[in-house]
Amino acid sequence: MKVHPLKRKAIAGLAVMMLLLVMPIGAQSSGDRLNDKGAVQLEPNVVTGLIAWIVAKTGWVVQEPPPIRFVPQTQLDEMYCSGNSSSNDIHPCALYSNKSHMIYLPEKWNSNDLHDRSALLHELVHHLQALNNVKATCLAAFEPQAFDLQFEWLREQGIQDPYNFLGINRLTILIISQCS
Repeated sequence: MKVHPLKRKAIAGLAVMMLLLVMPIGAQSSGDRLNDKGAVQLEPNVVTGLIAWIVAKTGWVVQEPPPIRFVPQTQLDEMYCSGNSSSNDIHPCALYSNKSHMIYLPEKWNSNDLHDRSALLHELVHHLQALNNVKATCLAAFEPQAFDLQFEWLREQGIQDPYNFLGINRLTILIISQCS
């Protein structure tokens, strides 16, 4: 969907305002990370800024930010593989659960690291895809749009070759985007 640039800016501004209303004041800093239920709320500007950027690019409706949980990398690997040992050479940077609408980040995730922040943006795209009822033939088919937006954001951050920066290529994206 094409959105006029002025409307895009207005949508982004509205997105930030709406998200600031739903994010509690004084949300935990990334240093505090886990609350008593194991979920975390990053500093509001981290998540709201990324969601506002996505909304400005897509025209999607803003929804409440997802809960975020920090887990060991081994747990991310297990969640990605779903018990399939043939996938044990892939180590995801982050995951989104369509069932719980939760984002899982590795314990070593750092909000000041551009690579880590882009992984969060990628998962936020999946969250907004789910909540805006974006249609795809299977869950894997959502990946190209998430990668396209992630690459566009990285280019805006000064990364000339997002493929090289993320250590991925078009063939890999094509393969992981295939419905089984």
